[in-house]
Amino acid sequence: MGCLHSCFDLLGIVSPLLLSAKLFLKIIKNFSWDEQLPPSYLNKWKLICKDFQSGCRGISFDGQVARNDDNLPAKIYIICDSSKEAYGSAMYLLQGSKSS
Repeated sequence: MGCLHSCFDLLGIVSPLLLSAKLFLKIIKNFSWDEQLPPSYLNKWKLICKDFQSGCRGISFDGQVARNDDNLPAKIYIICDSSKEAYGSAMYLLQGSKSS
């Protein structure tokens, strides 16, 4: 489970994939570190890991975030949402064309 906390995700790209693992940690927090988890919990953890690995396949990003060669105007959109178990936010940069 150390892999969960070693994931450096500065932009929060894989945060939705990590959510189920973090919620699972809340469930098992009362177990001691050397205590064996029940088989049902181990199966749940294996499924979470499998989903995480399959969800991360094919994620790649171009290094360019925005074009700055044309001095195009840009707008920033910020969206937030929450529930009893988790919260999330996203920020988008929309770069448009020059108006005449």
